Amino acid sequence: MDDQARSPWERLRQAQAIAQATRQRAIEAWRSAGLAGLLALQQDLWTEGDRAIAQALADQPVACDRGCAWCCYLTVPVMGLEARAIAHWLAVLPDPQQQIFRQRLTTTAARLQAVDPSDRLAQKIPCAFLEVDGACGIYPVRPATCRSHHARCAEDCQAGWESGTWPARSVPTANFELEASMAGLQAACEDCQVSIAVGELHGAVLATISPWEDQPPKT
Repeated sequence: MDDQARSPWERLRQAQAIAQATRQRAIEAWRSAGLAGLLALQQDLWTEGDRAIAQALADQPVACDRGCAWCCYLTVPVMGLEARAIAHWLAVLPDPQQQIFRQRLTTTAARLQAVDPSDRLAQKIPCAFLEVDGACGIYPVRPATCRSHHARCAEDCQAGWESGTWPARSVPTANFELEASMAGLQAACEDCQVSIAVGELHGAVLATISPWEDQPPKT
């Protein structure tokens, strides 16, 4: 049955089953390999989500490409272990690059605290990980929200960025399986008492790296 043809009740039951299966998968990963196991599972979920999204977009026009960054001024929520995975990835970068990202995170988080979230696009506050060439500085570990956001018309995105009103043809690609899996991973972290930070990308990552100012997160 096509996913869109499922009733809301069927979709809810399927999402609950996916979340529960991922929760158990995460608990087993924690028992066998600790944080390293959970971080590996986070990467697996991203990869599985990428495949599902690619299949969903196979017959659709997609305008997104490296250097197109109009959507990198939108608020990005993170969940599961995403902030922890990003912090872990940052921690193995050369020290000068780490310091650049940390300074950007601190500056951007402070700017975001001073504005209403709905006004972020109008204020033109870019993601701290957006590079000068329009590339994503954390592309391998970008959050699920970024992975599932695609546009059909780059010109519409540019117009939305300029006007502060995001276009209808630039929307998240429906992937409730990934969302359900991320919820299950987050629940498992709570079960295992693994510290995680969720919410807005900058605040969550900054809160995660703070305890490791002088050393990388340990696996």
